[in-house]
Amino acid sequence: MNKGRLLTFSTIAGGILLVGITLLAVVALNKEADENRRVATQMAEIETKAYQIGAVEDKAIAERQATSEAVQNLAEIRSQMLEDVSRLQARFPETTVLNRFYLTYAEYAVALDEEIRLLQSGDLERARELHESRAHPSFDEMMGALGQAQRAFEQIAHQVMHRGQIWMLVVVLGSAAAFLGLFWQYERARRRTQLAVVKQEALRQSEEKFRALFEQAGGHYGNARLSLSPAPTR
Repeated sequence: MNKGRLLTFSTIAGGILLVGITLLAVVALNKEADENRRVATQMAEIETKAYQIGAVEDKAIAERQATSEAVQNLAEIRSQMLEDVSRLQARFPETTVLNRFYLTYAEYAVALDEEIRLLQSGDLERARELHESRAHPSFDEMMGALGQAQRAFEQIAHQVMHRGQIWMLVVVLGSAAAFLGLFWQYERARRRTQLAVVKQEALRQSEEKFRALFEQAGGHYGNARLSLSPAPTR
């Protein structure tokens, strides 16, 4: 394989590599975007379950009783919400944005359990007092902590996307620069080859002209010798 073919092959391979790297970068960014959407969806589900817990609690206070169905419903929703939070924490083990939510939820859970116990025992007045003094404020603090966690995860997602965009830009620009370098080398080799072909053709034409002149001059020289030769004596 000569140098020109090698450069041609390298240029084509560089173009294919550039396209491949760009596609990989786009896939990586799409993956990050999908991950961010999953986190946002999971946070929204946690918020929905938290509001469901608060709604069940308010309904129990309004109805002045905590039925077995309401208690079971509360247990299921709380379990599902904690599972969602645990999965989110496992996905981002290095972050501490959920710590305050855990603390505020623990305080709210203690107040909620005591409120349900009072309702089941028929102590409505103490249940209402506990609801107003501890459960409701704890719920508000929990939702505030959840809002802070959502904003923190949004910021993390923005930083990840920003880093991904910078990485893609660097990779694409680097690949483009390498491809342009190969293409420049290919163009130089192609022009040198064309120049060599032109020079060879010019040299060949010059040789043919000199050969024709030489042959023509040789013919005239032979004729001149014949004309100058002395006539034979008798």
